[in-house]
Amino acid sequence: MNIEPIRRTAPKLHSERGGVAAPVMAADFPSGEKHVAEVRRWMRGGLLRYGVHDVEHAALLVLSEVVTNVVRHTSSKRFTVRVDLSDGVEVAVHDSDPTMPKVRAAQSSDESGRGMVMVQALADDWGVHAVTGGKWVWFRLSRDFPAAA
Repeated sequence: MNIEPIRRTAPKLHSERGGVAAPVMAADFPSGEKHVAEVRRWMRGGLLRYGVHDVEHAALLVLSEVVTNVVRHTSSKRFTVRVDLSDGVEVAVHDSDPTMPKVRAAQSSDESGRGMVMVQALADDWGVHAVTGGKWVWFRLSRDFPAAA
């Protein structure tokens, strides 16, 4: 299995589509296993509100893996999720732990350890951006926009 290194570029900090502000959602959540489903429900509601059906399932799965990584492998008490729909779907998750996520090849008998491999496989692009007070883990999914008539 070829595992690429983590990209160290930053998520976009603003959103425009044709000079008009595009839908951007952001929310803070407490860390904890029970909040992973809450984050999925929140994002699903936003995706459906803005008519994002084509990549909904992939976006929710990748989000779940990134958030689960925060909950299980960081000391963060809270985390922030930011969703930008200006050019496909870009999701960034901030936590206060400076430890970078690890992509590893799990053994077939392992019950966990495949999350970041799934992120790498499903996202068109993803990475980690270290900031003072933690990091942003982000991913992008392209959308299949209908052709203009």
